Amino acid sequence: VSLPDLAFYVLLAALAGFIGTAMSRAIIFSAQRFDAAKLPRWLKPALGAAGVGLLAALVSNQLLGAGHSTVTDALHGRIELQLAFSLLVLKIVATALTLGSGGYGGAFMPSLYVGACLGTLVAALAEAATGGAHGAGPYAVVGMGAIFAATMHAPLTPIVMLFEMTRDYGIILPLMLSCILAVVVARRFGPDSLFKLDLVRRGVVLRHEAE
Repeated sequence: VSLPDLAFYVLLAALAGFIGTAMSRAIIFSAQRFDAAKLPRWLKPALGAAGVGLLAALVSNQLLGAGHSTVTDALHGRIELQLAFSLLVLKIVATALTLGSGGYGGAFMPSLYVGACLGTLVAALAEAATGGAHGAGPYAVVGMGAIFAATMHAPLTPIVMLFEMTRDYGIILPLMLSCILAVVVARRFGPDSLFKLDLVRRGVVLRHEAE
């Protein structure tokens, strides 16, 4: 990793901090709106599923499911930039609709999905700015970790997890830098992680961190 590369990983971290926070708030906002809606409980996840299905029909069926194939394509640099941007934005919307409406699933895999798309975009920007060939794979891996870290305010988890997945010491420095900076940026926008925001929405306020 060269010095110019690190500059783009810092940019990736800053973007991840903002996007991860936006993703958390979108999920909570959606949950609040569905909670406030005076509809039968069974109808709410049906409406959320209908919204996700409409997005998939209009844009891409890669918005459906956990998105393992999309993450794999991003790691191999097989996603076009326009599609990567669309999937990044709309996966946040689809996740907010699913979880906010009470549908089945979690935020773990969507955060990796969004991070892989973000890494693809930053890799393209780095290549255009420096004129060199930057593989999308490393940026996608680091993007996955940075979005997860920013969403959960947990930088150590993705650092360890992604290093175990890649077993590549070359990724450690940008991964640590981006995950930690992403959390720092995310906490500038708000002190609470996605899970804490969800607890507050349910009326559970933790005034001190648990051991």
